[in-house]
Amino acid sequence: MIELSPQSSDLSKFVQVSVNDRPLRLWPNKNTNVYAEGMLIAQAFRMQNGGVQLNLPYYYLKLAYDSERVLLQASNKYRDEVRGLCGAFNGDPFSDFKTPQNCIVKNPSAFAATYAITDETCDEPTQVLKKNSRLEPCVQNKVYFIDVISQQKSMNANKRGFEMFNSANDSSSSSSSSSSSSESESRSESGSNSSSSSSSSSESDETAKSSKKPANPSVPASCTSHRTKVVAEGHEICFSMRPLPECSSRCRPADKQKKAIKFHCLVKGPTAQHWQKMVKKGVNPDFSKKAAHKEISVSIPTSCLID
Repeated sequence: MIELSPQSSDLSKFVQVSVNDRPLRLWPNKNTNVYAEGMLIAQAFRMQNGGVQLNLPYYYLKLAYDSERVLLQASNKYRDEVRGLCGAFNGDPFSDFKTPQNCIVKNPSAFAATYAITDETCDEPTQVLKKNSRLEPCVQNKVYFIDVISQQKSMNANKRGFEMFNSANDSSSSSSSSSSSSESESRSESGSNSSSSSSSSSESDETAKSSKKPANPSVPASCTSHRTKVVAEGHEICFSMRPLPECSSRCRPADKQKKAIKFHCLVKGPTAQHWQKMVKKGVNPDFSKKAAHKEISVSIPTSCLID
């Protein structure tokens, strides 16, 4: 067990580090290594202000303490996997004040009091705060997954709507054509000149219709689409914060260039796997307002050609 306790003398304040109740001797800007069963578990050195910086490589943690303030740095391994006074470490400041009851309070003092240990060493003001914190409104933090219409589905829907619109026009034109033909038949009874004129007009219409060739459905309307990029690295799954250009099926990139793209990363788990599956289905989740955890070099097509 490693314990950090504030100490003071007539001249200054400093932090005492103890390992299994034995004081550890520290030097400024020089690491003192702590081993357990032959494994390096901690590196500590004293800072100029009397504080201590502690590096825990086995646990991917760094801690700095000056007897009044604590700075804790954790790797992405702990993202959205921790609770306590330092927050939930998920890039969302709203969820930082999450209590041991897994709900969120608004008052910072009440939030800190929920983690107080009210034993015989706890002073009376802290005990009062702890008691009053139970009266604070505490909101449950729930995540609701909803379906998002992908770009591909949206394009298909638009295409179907366009075809339905065309078929409606065709039916109306056919009905108008039939009515006009019936009118021409009635007019044909009145004279041969109007009949021949109507016949030549209908023949020219048929020629114009037959000259129009239907579009080739095998040729894609656009070779370029935009998709969220997914990169799996170690124990993380990272998502590009904005959809990136890519070549559609039956198309190939004419040229590529590498760009440093910002990614939002999640620890491999149910949430990360959920978004990974959604991206595979064609959904582009909006990560633009999330925290950027790293930049990754990605090859992006500058243009696409039909293959």
